[in-house]
Amino acid sequence: MNKSAQTLCIGLFVFGTLTAPGVAQTTDTNPDASLSSSTSAADLKITPRFGVGYSTSGAGYDAFTNIEGFVPLLQSPGSTLTFLEGRLLIDNDADFGGNLLLGHRVYNPKSDRILGGYISYDHRDTGSSSFNQIGAGFESLGEIWDFRSNFYLPIGDTRQLAEESSVQNFSALTEPFFQDNFLVATGTQQRFESRRFEAAMGGLDVEAGVRIARLGATGDLRGYAGLYYYDAPESDDTLGWRARLEAHPNDNLRLGLSVQDDATFGTNVVFSIGANFPGTRPRGAKERGTSQQVAARLGESVSRQANIVVDEQFESESFTEQVTLKATNPETNEPYVFQHVNLGLVDGNGTFEAPFGTVQGAVAVAQADNIVYVQSGTNPGIPAFTIPDGVAVLSTALPRIIDTVEFGTVQLALSGSGLFPEVTGTVTLGNDTTLSGFAIANVTGNAIEATNLQNVTILDNRITNPTEQGIILNNVTGTSVIASNSITNSGLAGIFVRGSGTTQQELTLNNNTISGSGSQGIFFQVTEEAQQQAILSNNTVSNSIGQGIFIESSGNTRQNLAIDNSTINSTVLSNDGTGGQGILAQASAEAQQTFSITNSQINDSANSGLFVQSSESATQNFTLNSSTVSNSTGLGLLVQASGTTQQEFILNNSTINNTAIGSDGSGGQGILAQVSGEAQQTFSINNSQINNSANSGLFVQSSESAIQNFTLNNSTVNNSTGSGLLVQASGTTQQEFTLENSTINNTTVGSDGSGGQGIFVQANEEVQQQFTVTNSTVSTSAGQGIFVQGNDALNQNFIVSNSTVSDNVGQGISVQANGTTEQEFTIEGSTIERTQVSNDGSAGQGIFIQGNEATQNFSINGSTVSDNSGQGISIQGNDATQNFTLNSSQISNSTGTGGLIQASGTTRQEFALNNSTIDGTKLGSDGGGGQGVFIQANEGVQQEFAINNNAVSNNASQGIFVQANDVQKQNFSITNTEVSNSASQGIVVQANGTTQQEFNVENTTIGNSKDQGILVQANGTTQQEFSIDDTTINVSTGQGVLIQASENSQQAFRLRRNTISGTAFEGILAQGNDTARIDARVQFNSLNNSNNASGFAAIMNSNQNFCLQLDGNNTNTNFQLQRNAGTFQVVDRDSVEVNNTGVVNFTPTAGDFETVTVCPGE
Repeated sequence: MNKSAQTLCIGLFVFGTLTAPGVAQTTDTNPDASLSSSTSAADLKITPRFGVGYSTSGAGYDAFTNIEGFVPLLQSPGSTLTFLEGRLLIDNDADFGGNLLLGHRVYNPKSDRILGGYISYDHRDTGSSSFNQIGAGFESLGEIWDFRSNFYLPIGDTRQLAEESSVQNFSALTEPFFQDNFLVATGTQQRFESRRFEAAMGGLDVEAGVRIARLGATGDLRGYAGLYYYDAPESDDTLGWRARLEAHPNDNLRLGLSVQDDATFGTNVVFSIGANFPGTRPRGAKERGTSQQVAARLGESVSRQANIVVDEQFESESFTEQVTLKATNPETNEPYVFQHVNLGLVDGNGTFEAPFGTVQGAVAVAQADNIVYVQSGTNPGIPAFTIPDGVAVLSTALPRIIDTVEFGTVQLALSGSGLFPEVTGTVTLGNDTTLSGFAIANVTGNAIEATNLQNVTILDNRITNPTEQGIILNNVTGTSVIASNSITNSGLAGIFVRGSGTTQQELTLNNNTISGSGSQGIFFQVTEEAQQQAILSNNTVSNSIGQGIFIESSGNTRQNLAIDNSTINSTVLSNDGTGGQGILAQASAEAQQTFSITNSQINDSANSGLFVQSSESATQNFTLNSSTVSNSTGLGLLVQASGTTQQEFILNNSTINNTAIGSDGSGGQGILAQVSGEAQQTFSINNSQINNSANSGLFVQSSESAIQNFTLNNSTVNNSTGSGLLVQASGTTQQEFTLENSTINNTTVGSDGSGGQGIFVQANEEVQQQFTVTNSTVSTSAGQGIFVQGNDALNQNFIVSNSTVSDNVGQGISVQANGTTEQEFTIEGSTIERTQVSNDGSAGQGIFIQGNEATQNFSINGSTVSDNSGQGISIQGNDATQNFTLNSSQISNSTGTGGLIQASGTTRQEFALNNSTIDGTKLGSDGGGGQGVFIQANEGVQQEFAINNNAVSNNASQGIFVQANDVQKQNFSITNTEVSNSASQGIVVQANGTTQQEFNVENTTIGNSKDQGILVQANGTTQQEFSIDDTTINVSTGQGVLIQASENSQQAFRLRRNTISGTAFEGILAQGNDTARIDARVQFNSLNNSNNASGFAAIMNSNQNFCLQLDGNNTNTNFQLQRNAGTFQVVDRDSVEVNNTGVVNFTPTAGDFETVTVCPGE
């Protein structure tokens, strides 16, 4: 402590001592008073208390929490107090400190002041250092003014090393070279050392303060200002100032805020808060008016620096020396040790200067972490050898790059010679070993083998003609690497990795080239409870017999493999004709297998390019990403699941090209996905292409009790033979297939002339099948664009949505249900166009729907069917139950019929045509057809349908033709429909045989017909009942309405509120022939012709009865009633002319007609 600081400290201390009484005297107005009459000594007794507090960081200390206690030892209440005060301090890093203080205070009633002093012991642990300190202090407390001084003296080890670090930099003067068994370099080494010390600072602080304000009944706010001085060994002494506010809102709570500044610690703002229980004041001094307010402060805590102030000091120094350093392995932190071999020399001791002449000599002495470094020298052939545990055997053939602590990354001297030492026997690996840079040729047995050990690395070797495997790892655990090797003409597998028991394997195979293997190119196998994980990248496998890569998992194993950026070429069949797969992945028993192929190519396989098979209770997950499978024979990709297996297959951004039929005539599919037993299979194809398959591009098959879910998304199937997409389900299978945003193009027929469908979906037996086509295109198929068939299927649901089916042959969409099939399908928002006839000139329908004994429910909504060479839509029911609707659709430019609906046998058929357009139907090639809509029911059919709000126009024959032949029941209605520009009748309704037919035409417009607007015919023993109401017929070259009953038919009809004009013949003509019976009501019709034809005519040629109610009608010509045979009854005959507008002509005479009040059937 320097002299000026000592003087300042002594001066301040003396000044405080001398001025304390004077200050007290100025505040004491009653020096003789001791205790007031209302305050007893017991009321001023100080009691023990405890408290807690918190303070933010300050000069030389961190923020801390304190737990404190105050214990009176001796006291004369209101006069003297000896006390003990202690604190436990805990900083924010959970480092502990504390202090213990013994103090004594005296209250002077004359000066009304308290004088006190204390001695203390302090301790602080910074986390790096531990310090001790003793302290003392003096205080003078009054009602207005306070004065304090505190002294701090660290004891013991006051300066301690807290942290030390060292950094070495080596500057090589030479390239690393071999010396003895080490890799060394000569250079300059510079070492930098830095140290951080912590030093406890001793010193003093003084302050004086004044009360600024009173707070509540007992609280106050005081302000203080003072100086402090600290010093420590190896630190500059520090003189600073401090100003602070201290508030006591009540007797239990205290708040503090201080600002201080000095040259060492800078400016610090400190906030503190604390609470005591009970308060600091005695019970008798709680009220402001008590005369002993100063004496009550005897129990206040001492104000001092609670923490030992610690200064941080930093030192550093550097050293430089010339050294020769050994290269250190950063993984072991030990020097690299080399056992040198120069083949053909006399054995030395393995140093660089005296190398071994044989590999056997080096491996015999090598220890763990040694490197056997082999120069080719004079190489007569290295016999079989075993690598000890932890040893790496490296040749100088390739550049050897190693990491060192001292020199960074360096290339070993002599490496990169390009000379591969030849090994003629099996190399047996040990634990944690490496073999790199050797030519292993013509070995009897395995070229490289490892069994029941861990962690091997096999790099950059050339293996040729071993009689067994090129490399075999049997139960090798841990992490292993096989990289940059070439393996040619191995007798068995090029690389064979096997795990059994409870083995756990992790392997990496990179940049290997394998060709001409006698068995698999690469074979990974796990059995029992083994676990195997492998990454295969940038490998090439070619001309392997059996499989290019074979992956097999059985037992209760876990197998996870990934193939990336690899090529598998020209896999050939085994001698027995089996194998030939580019890649074969099999999982059985309870195995769990996960397998992926990315950015790879599989070419020219003699069998399937890729075969993925799961059986028994296995779980298999497979992904093919951004890869190509080309020129496979049999199948491009075969995926099979059986037993109770769960299999998931995902194909992304990949291409399957040019799959050929096998030599036995089978296969040829681009992809075949099969599931059987109780297996569950999920298959997804995304953003992929299947091109030029010799059979189906994609064949999806489910049988027995399997569950299959298949998705084709954003993909293309081009140039397939037989079927672009073939989906089959049988047994009790549950199958779901989704085709979305995809294209099926250019499917051709098979060599036998069959097939040619773009999509063929078939469900058999008790199958439940759901098939959806969305936003897709099916075009240029040599057969049907889409063919859906159900044979005794339990449930078949089919949806075509927002898709285009164009330029196909036979049918655009053909749907067939047979037997006990229950079939539901929807065509929505789709376009079916330009379907061509078959080679024999038949078919050509845009949509063909057929039900044979089955149940069918279907709808066609918002779709367009146009420019087809046959019917636009053809619907057939044979002993079936059919329910269907056509909504908001367009059928245009069809040939033969726009919409053909036929039912026969015991069919129950219900349908509706709503809000649709049928336009431009042409005649067939034989001159027949041409109807916009042709509806036919035969035999025992029950048929009900409605045609509502449609437009039927520009057809080459009838607009709508409805025919019933020996039908049990045919009921229909035509409402709110417009029929125009028909080349024959607008509407024809014909009933033959034993038909029972009911229909009504209402609110319909028929214009520009080349024959009758409406023709209704009843023949045989037909019973026909109909009405035509509120309909407009204009410009027909025949009658507006022609109604004929012949043979033994019975006809009852009602014609009301119709408007008929511009007809070339009668507006309405009703005619009874043979033995037919007619009951007619013709009312409120408007019949206007531009020629002399009758507005209404009724002719009775039958020998039976014709009853007519004619009233409310008007015509600009006449009404003609003619009886040529039988009985002709007229309701209110004599008033009929009055009841109508227009002349009524009776032929022969009115007397030949009977008058009745009502017709018999009314």
